[in-house]
Amino acid sequence: MSQTITSLTAPRGPGSCGASPRARAATTELARRTGASLSNASRHAQVLHASGLITSTRQANMMVHEISGLGARLVRCERHS
Repeated sequence: MSQTITSLTAPRGPGSCGASPRARAATTELARRTGASLSNASRHAQVLHASGLITSTRQANMMVHEISGLGARLVRCERHS
């Protein structure tokens, strides 16, 4: 699950020091970034959402996930440890 939340804050390209802590990604994009199956990425997103670490919003036929304030604080603390 930490790989799922990290994929919402991972660097986006050369020279990037990191994505915005408000980066958004659909479940399919989380699966692609983490190498997980779509169903596994969906289950991880559900757990992260239930714990308040991400928010999830339905847009047409997909769920879009965004790291929450709590999730961003957790990632920042993990990176500084």
